[in-house]
Amino acid sequence: MTCEHKEGRTVKVTAKTIEIRCKARGCRELLHTRTRVLSSNIFAVARVGKNTEIQFLNGDTKGPGEVAVYFNVPKHLHESLMASKSKGKYFHQNIKDDFEWEYLKEKEDEEEEEVEDGG
Repeated sequence: MTCEHKEGRTVKVTAKTIEIRCKARGCRELLHTRTRVLSSNIFAVARVGKNTEIQFLNGDTKGPGEVAVYFNVPKHLHESLMASKSKGKYFHQNIKDDFEWEYLKEKEDEEEEEVEDGG
C-alpha cells in the first residue's frame, strides 16, 4: 500500500473478491484485496502486511459486514485459515482469542459497489 491520499476508499464487491481502492480523484490505486470465502460467519479474508483482516458476514443481509484486523498473525496461520474446510471453526480455534484486534472504521468513508461477475 503506497497511496497516501486521505479522501477515503471505494469498495468493489465481486463474486470472488473485494477490492479496496483509493477514492482520490485520478488515483484509484488498489490498496488491497479481500478474498471472499465460503463460510456461515466470515464473508472475506485478507493478508495486509503482518495482519489478517476478517470481514464478517452480516447476519441480516448475508452480505459484507464489519471488518476486524487481527495484528501480527503468523503467515502460516493465515495460510491455514485460507486452506481450512471450515473457515469459521479455524478462526475461532486459532486466531480469535489469541491475537490483539480492533474493528476498522471503514464504513464511514467507503462506497460499496455490488458487482456480479458470475464467477
